[in-house]
Amino acid sequence: MKTVYGDIEGEVEAAVPATQEEALTFEEPLTGARLDTHNRPKEEPFEPLHLEFSRQVFIEAMKVAMDITEKKSIMPILSDVHLKSDAPNGDYTSCTLEATDLQITWVRRISCKGDAVNRCIPDKLLMNEIKALPDGANVELTFSRHAVSVNGRCEILTPDAEEFPEIKIEAGAEQPDAVLIENLSEGLKQVFPAISTDETRYVLTAVLIDPEHGKVVGTDGFRMHLSDIKGPGQRLLVPRDAVKLLTKYGNSNTVWLLDERTACFAVAGGVIATRLMDGNFPDYAGVFPKNLKTTITFNSAEFLKLLEGALAVEERIVLSLDDGHLTLQSENGVGTYDWKLAAEVKNYVGPKKKFRLVFNGRFLAEALKSYPAMLTTLATPEGYGACLINEKAIVMPIRE
Repeated sequence: MKTVYGDIEGEVEAAVPATQEEALTFEEPLTGARLDTHNRPKEEPFEPLHLEFSRQVFIEAMKVAMDITEKKSIMPILSDVHLKSDAPNGDYTSCTLEATDLQITWVRRISCKGDAVNRCIPDKLLMNEIKALPDGANVELTFSRHAVSVNGRCEILTPDAEEFPEIKIEAGAEQPDAVLIENLSEGLKQVFPAISTDETRYVLTAVLIDPEHGKVVGTDGFRMHLSDIKGPGQRLLVPRDAVKLLTKYGNSNTVWLLDERTACFAVAGGVIATRLMDGNFPDYAGVFPKNLKTTITFNSAEFLKLLEGALAVEERIVLSLDDGHLTLQSENGVGTYDWKLAAEVKNYVGPKKKFRLVFNGRFLAEALKSYPAMLTTLATPEGYGACLINEKAIVMPIRE
């Protein structure tokens, strides 16, 4: 029967539900595939899996991982850590913790108790829950089919571990190609402040490790820090981001090559692996200053205190000589800074009041901190040119 509201019989027919068989069979709009939920395979029962760690050891490993995991990646899986434990031998097993941003990788083996597990877990959520545990408590992870709980306090969804990049590094395994380079860890710390952050000067954003000539070198084109090392190996260009991690956590001088493009460093009980950079690093030996006749020696601690005051006014620092004193000056629109420091001057033949050098004060401060000594010696040429601090740091003055 038709009415002003439409065909009532048609409406009634449309309202009648389809048979159960028809309701459970449908077609995908995109692929056209017909799916029959009658025949959907049933999921097998899942027995929860457990892992138990020392909280302190786990936090130490996670701190390094979180400095590597990618926070703004188009691959969300790179924001996760990967946990993979072996089949248990009795109650005990060993778990590998992995993190990577595809350029730098962190791998560490951690002793634990529990089952064989292969899961990815969002790093920030996991770390927050572990830190919330009381001191002295162990970390107890319980894995259901698609999630993990931390000491029964919460549930965190765990992405598919198959999506995590394959890591070929074996933490804790013997490395037959590993070499020991004396002073490497300390050398990286000393040269790190001089590494360039300017991506347009690509090769300068790396540190040069040059065992053949016994040097570690960092430069941004305006200054250069060098440190002596001793040991075998080939030249390596290590990116700034990797050096930052090595200086933060590094306490070992062991290094080996995973392949011709990847170097591995033993760090904090695990391994940091980094992609190496290509390019022609500057000839650091060729730019080492010569004929530095004038030397100015002064107390390092006093100089650093004066620098802190001067840098609060302006980074541009003027050094001048006046009757056996070194004068620091800085000035901007807000105020001026002018202070004197006792200094010993050798081989300066010009009028003392005309001696004037302008520096980036931050470069001076970082050089003194990288090469600490009770007394600092600043060696300068007669005219404008590179100056040498404590025979290790080269700093270019600013032209006026």
